[in-house]
Amino acid sequence: MKAFEYQHTVRFRESDPAQMLFFGNTLSIVHDAYEEFVQFLGFSFDEWFLNPQVIYPLRASHQEFLRPLKPGQNYRIQVTVKDLSESTFTLQFLFLDDQQQVCCKVETVHVCVDRKTTTKQKLPSRLDSELRQRKAPSL
Repeated sequence: MKAFEYQHTVRFRESDPAQMLFFGNTLSIVHDAYEEFVQFLGFSFDEWFLNPQVIYPLRASHQEFLRPLKPGQNYRIQVTVKDLSESTFTLQFLFLDDQQQVCCKVETVHVCVDRKTTTKQKLPSRLDSELRQRKAPSL
C-alpha cells in the first residue's frame, strides 16, 4: 500500500545558525504530519485527541539525520506503520528531498492507554484494522 505523504517547506525560523533544520524542530514537523495521518486514517481531530476513553501518548522517538534539511526547501514526508502490537504502534517518517533521497528518518512509538487510569489498553479494533492495512512489509 502507498505510504501517506505530507509536504513541508523548512522555514528560516526552524533552522539553526548553520542554516539546517534545528533538530528540536523535527518532532514539531513530525507531529503535524501525524495529525494529518490520523485524519487520513478516518479519525477526526476530536475523535482522536479528545477521546474520552483512550489516548495514544508518545512512548519513544528516534531521529536519524542523513542529509541537511535546508530552509526554503520542500520535503515530502512519507508516513508508514512500521510495527504494531496489541497495545502499541510504531510510525516511521521519512523526509525525502526533490531527488527522492532520504534526508531524515524519525520513528515514534505510541501506546494506547485508558485516559482516566493511564493503564495500557488494547488498541481499539477500528484503529488496529486501519493500521494493519497500512503496515509496511517486513524486510
